[in-house]
Amino acid sequence: SSENALWKIESLIKVNKGIHFTYNELIALFLAKETLKVLAHSPIYEALSDFFTKLEKLLGSKGHEGLIQLKQTFKVDVAPAWMGTVSKEILETIQAATSEGHVLEFDYHSVSGENAGKVTNRTIGPITLYFADSGLYLIGQELNSSVIKRFAVTRISRAVMKEEEFTSHSAHLEDYFAEGIGVYSQGEVEEVQIKLKDPIASYVSDRLFHSSQRIVRKEDHAVLEMNVRVNDELARWVLGLGSYAEVVRPNTLKSMVADTAENILTQYKKKAA
Repeated sequence: SSENALWKIESLIKVNKGIHFTYNELIALFLAKETLKVLAHSPIYEALSDFFTKLEKLLGSKGHEGLIQLKQTFKVDVAPAWMGTVSKEILETIQAATSEGHVLEFDYHSVSGENAGKVTNRTIGPITLYFADSGLYLIGQELNSSVIKRFAVTRISRAVMKEEEFTSHSAHLEDYFAEGIGVYSQGEVEEVQIKLKDPIASYVSDRLFHSSQRIVRKEDHAVLEMNVRVNDELARWVLGLGSYAEVVRPNTLKSMVADTAENILTQYKKKAA
């Protein structure tokens, strides 16, 4: 009925004399809770869930009614979700070393590079924990250089905070995050142009994949322009757009996409034979 319509909820929900929620803040609370379900299987989700439960209790009956109606009105899909495993002890050790400024020693299982398939001992200066693409990463600096590296937290099997203090001298951490389209830092930053046809052209135009992104609309297609690191991760992203996307430049990215597509085709041809 119209009396129960979402827009009939009072615009101001009072918790007490000093705390109240506007209707838009109630929507923000709901969206935040639903979005963070991407962490449902992570060691920090229990604390997040308890936090939101306490907030919802503060809202009272009117706020609770509002959240129920929002669930009927909004559908939030966050995929892929976290499915890795990491102990609370390891996560707490990493967080402590990062926040308190101490050197971190840990055992790490590599899945690529010269140490692929091996567990190696690493000692770094931890800078920050980085959540991206439904994964949690430790960003750290090598002690004898300014090289910044990324480690998947789920592949850390042991972590020890050392007494030695660490102060990050990196002035380029923001560049580390800004220059890639994903979580990898390899590759040179180049100007990338990708020709897009609909429906992918419209899909990409409605979303921001990188801060340098520019969309140039043509009569029958669009051109996506970005200044990003060219690497395998970017090539896989382009392939994910299917045949509606064609790399215009640089040639290095063209070759990566073509080689990966050829390997995929060869693999499926062998299985189909």
